[in-house]
Amino acid sequence: MKDFPRIYYTLPMAAKKLGCTVDDILHLGATNRLEICAYIGENDLLISENKCSARVIFEDDSESYYVEQIKERNVIDSDMYKISYLHYNDDYVEDTDTGIFRLPGWYANYLKGFFAIPSQYLVDVELSGPHNAVDVKPQHLYTIKAHYKKLYLAGIWGLFIPEERLVVFENELSNFDYAAKPVYGGGDRESPKTIAKKAEIIPALIKLIPEMQDVDLEETPVTKIAEMIEVIAAQRGVELPSTHRQTWQKYLGRDIGDVPKRQK
Repeated sequence: MKDFPRIYYTLPMAAKKLGCTVDDILHLGATNRLEICAYIGENDLLISENKCSARVIFEDDSESYYVEQIKERNVIDSDMYKISYLHYNDDYVEDTDTGIFRLPGWYANYLKGFFAIPSQYLVDVELSGPHNAVDVKPQHLYTIKAHYKKLYLAGIWGLFIPEERLVVFENELSNFDYAAKPVYGGGDRESPKTIAKKAEIIPALIKLIPEMQDVDLEETPVTKIAEMIEVIAAQRGVELPSTHRQTWQKYLGRDIGDVPKRQK
């Protein structure tokens, strides 16, 4: 059978093209060596009552370009995706019952199309085993590398993407670097002394961030602190490395034994 050119490949097709297994493809994605994307259907994102289902964060040099689109048509779209039902939230809002917070900024209530999955959300899929169907549950997304203006989507809750909707774009496969080293947050081993010192320095540095000055770093959930820092960094055009929750927990001086076990 003739191998026709494709724009994207399902994971089994991508594995065949690279001469490996689907587990290998997932591992490459989970260790930041291959960008794995997902197709999100128009009914996949749960619509929130406050119309803040996903925060839209622009790179510094692209905000004016996109805001113009929003003001004209209340939509950001391309041949790859559509983001719509947008509005601007002026205030910092926190729901103490759910632990969900909203920073000032642009929010969307509708997503459709192809978006890249951050590597940390692929680990559960990779380790679920070949006979267990697992949904990807990303709280963050971003536009694919092939798109020239990058967008980040943060603070997403209630999004479940079936594994069969994961794809790899052709440019990722054709430019794949077999010599690339695996990178995964939390993988480095450090001495207890180094960890203790970082647990003193890092909270102090976090307090230097204006938006974090009033956040209780001892009582606020670690995942919430990490998400706030990631959102602030993305808003300022700083791309943080993928960092596991337990790594944040260590560096904030929390007891690592209190981390709940991952559930399948």
